[in-house]
Amino acid sequence: VVALSSLRADLPWLAAGLISGPIVARGIQARRLWAEGRLTMSGTPTPVATRSSLFSSARFFFALQVAVAVGFAADQLVISSMLGAEAVATYAVPARAFAVVSTAVAVLVRPLWPAMTEAKATGDWRWAVRTFRRLLVAVGGFAVVASALLAALGPDVYARMGRGEVAPTWSLIIANALWAVLLAVGTAVGTVLNGLDIRKPLLVTAIAMAIA
Repeated sequence: VVALSSLRADLPWLAAGLISGPIVARGIQARRLWAEGRLTMSGTPTPVATRSSLFSSARFFFALQVAVAVGFAADQLVISSMLGAEAVATYAVPARAFAVVSTAVAVLVRPLWPAMTEAKATGDWRWAVRTFRRLLVAVGGFAVVASALLAALGPDVYARMGRGEVAPTWSLIIANALWAVLLAVGTAVGTVLNGLDIRKPLLVTAIAMAIA
């Protein structure tokens, strides 16, 4: 994307550059998974119970990802329809900057997913609860500090990031800072719920968020 931007490529090329990396990565992963599956199973049919469990998990994660995709992608469509395309750019510049907070949190807390799954399997609920409490404090503290630092940059810095074509207000920056904290904490909670296989509340709240 950076290379195409420096060449002043048209929007379709920029979109292709944005999605090409994940597509290639998923293709490589799928090929490896297929090869590993054939090697491991050696032609032995997968038990019906295992297939049923896998498909159940697949349906859940598909529905969850659709709800999350709608919830997180709809904001720019709503802004564009209500305030016009120019308002989308004004919103997107600080939103991208504050997205760094939730991205960092996601990278740090993802390893807890299998750890929570193992804790449930072994019945070590004391460790799970203690870790969850510490996680909320750590993630919340990090998100508050990081968001405050990004907010302190002020509207002028974000206007320069948008090459003078956007004019974010203090209210927009503060809203993004608050959202970054909520999103970071939500990411931690969602990871723990997934690890503990607590699916229904996660899916219900994700769908409600998407509708809202």
